[in-house]
Amino acid sequence: MESFALGLSPDGGTVLGTSRSLGYLLLHCCWWTEEIGRDAAFIWTADQGMVEFEGATSLKVASIAGHIAGTDRDGMFRWSPSGGYEPLGPLGGTVFVNDISQNGSVIVGSNAVPPNGHLEAFRWSDADGLLNLGTIPTLHAWSRGAAVSADGSIIVGSTQAGPFRWTAATGMELFGSDHIEDISPDGGTIVGWNFAWTEGDGFIPVAGHLLAVSRFGSLAVGQTGSPAGAFIWDRTNGARNLQDLLENHYGLDLTGWSIFRATDVSADGRTITGHGTNPTGDFEGWVVVLPPQCDDGIDNDGDGLADGLDPQCSNPTWNDESKRLPRPLVAWVSNSWLSCRCSTAYADRGACSSGRWRRQAVHDCSQR
Repeated sequence: MESFALGLSPDGGTVLGTSRSLGYLLLHCCWWTEEIGRDAAFIWTADQGMVEFEGATSLKVASIAGHIAGTDRDGMFRWSPSGGYEPLGPLGGTVFVNDISQNGSVIVGSNAVPPNGHLEAFRWSDADGLLNLGTIPTLHAWSRGAAVSADGSIIVGSTQAGPFRWTAATGMELFGSDHIEDISPDGGTIVGWNFAWTEGDGFIPVAGHLLAVSRFGSLAVGQTGSPAGAFIWDRTNGARNLQDLLENHYGLDLTGWSIFRATDVSADGRTITGHGTNPTGDFEGWVVVLPPQCDDGIDNDGDGLADGLDPQCSNPTWNDESKRLPRPLVAWVSNSWLSCRCSTAYADRGACSSGRWRRQAVHDCSQR
């Protein structure tokens, strides 16, 4: 079995992704059947482990209010803790759901629009239903809605002609030159391939593909090129390889693991998810929970004062600067077992103790 972590709830507590049954994939390289293997959408939490989201073919976005948006065989759907499963119907072609607003009322993505089947960015809302956003006119024009601000008013994405930014007032406008992947909930930071943009600083070159950004743009995550590696980026420290940070700064032993893609980050910038390869060479999702900035051993604001010496850090639980050097939690997301390297705080919650652990059941961790 393999797992791919594609998204994260804003509070960092729930991972969304796809689990793949390997079956006879090597013998049947170019198609799937139910007998051979299949992809299944899942949600994962530290308490419950991996649970298949029955009927869904793709899950990657969740709102602060707890809504989940995705696709199934019939098109697009929305799920909420109070309302449960809500089919939103086919949109006229193949649908890709990429983001959801803070209260779950606006969903954005791409839809294969007849008659030519070219992808076109869309905005779906409770108030207005489906609104295709169009394209920038070019030969074989297409567009992709990648992300939406928390209030649903700003949408960003890419077109055949280049990246775009959309509002109801301006419509679709070209924005920069590289693919856009995400916008911060407040709308003040936009990230994508080889760049970050902020209202104050404009375009900032970044050596890698940024795929997600936190609430106020304090931290972005993504993947570098060759060799592939997950990295984090902020305006003070620039780009930092995530596996190097975990191994060399925090002292974690990740022998045999390759953390090569970070796909999402929580609103506060402390929880990161993505996927890589485990010691057997299979793809597996992971979650990293970093200590607060006032407790991570890094001069995060670049003022020369780190840890408790920084006047902004009168409390080590604040996500600003640091004093001690606790070990971050790294959890590997799998539907067959969960291994984790645990901080003292996490061990105190009874989830696991120290070293590497195998989850035998939902509420049972036994050492390997």
